[in-house]
Amino acid sequence: MFTKSHYILLGLLIFLSAACDTSGNKSTQNILSQVKESKFFEWPFSAGMSQTFTYKRTLGNVDTAKLNSAAGVAIDSDDTIYVSDFGNHLIKKYDSSGNFIMQWGGYGSLPGKLNIPCELAIDRYGFIYVADLGNNRIQKFTKYGMVVQIIGTGYLANPRSVTVSENGDIYAMNEFDNSVCKFNTYGIFLKKWGEEGFQTGQFMFPNSISYYDGKLYVADTQNNRIQVFDEEGNFIQAFGSYGSGNENLYYPRSIFIDKDNGTIYVGDTFNNRVMIYDNNFTFIKKIEKAMKSKKDSMMTKLMKKIKIKK
Repeated sequence: MFTKSHYILLGLLIFLSAACDTSGNKSTQNILSQVKESKFFEWPFSAGMSQTFTYKRTLGNVDTAKLNSAAGVAIDSDDTIYVSDFGNHLIKKYDSSGNFIMQWGGYGSLPGKLNIPCELAIDRYGFIYVADLGNNRIQKFTKYGMVVQIIGTGYLANPRSVTVSENGDIYAMNEFDNSVCKFNTYGIFLKKWGEEGFQTGQFMFPNSISYYDGKLYVADTQNNRIQVFDEEGNFIQAFGSYGSGNENLYYPRSIFIDKDNGTIYVGDTFNNRVMIYDNNFTFIKKIEKAMKSKKDSMMTKLMKKIKIKK
């Protein structure tokens, strides 16, 4: 039996992904684990990880503007759901039952406007941080959609993901610059690390970053691995390599860490699954669909034709 609903959120798309920050989110009792055709599918999830995953509900069908390539999702301490609508350049807000509440943004570069919003994070005070990829910045909003801070202007290059530490430091993941930028809670730039490559501390088009207990976990997508750093960017460990086994990853595009117990959830995109590990990367469980859609099959074939550096 479930108690009050809590959530882990992971989104899987062919080109886009979703991952949640731990700072403002509740603990684990459910998982919203796949984005498919711009809809969110939620499965009940028990803390013991022994229950069957069954379809629960769909979000995004009856909004003012239906979801068009959902790219990020986060849930605040009141179980309110926030979704970044990549294709419509919007942030959309739902209640805990999936009922649409409001939306904000729209295409543009002025404060509050968005250009390809990607992953989201929520801090302990309930502020929403949006990786505004096309505008090369992070925007901080109230829960009512009012912009209160612009972060990273002049420092960021196509930030796809953002996470917030316990003390309010902000970390932005630059996908095409293959780097992480750190800012303090006031948005002042502190440091940057990373470059293109295959060695430890280097990245190949990383897609997601998540904070937990003084560590930063980076989905190093085209290197088919997860890298772990301390808050100052010092390398701690790497996990994963190309393949389909329980210790392998193929294009990991999202990562979430459960703040209560350190459980790691990885959106393993081209293996069409969510991988679950303990905080030492010991395999626990995987969630995968029995059948691949035609779209998935075609995209996988296309990716195999494209020479990706490894």
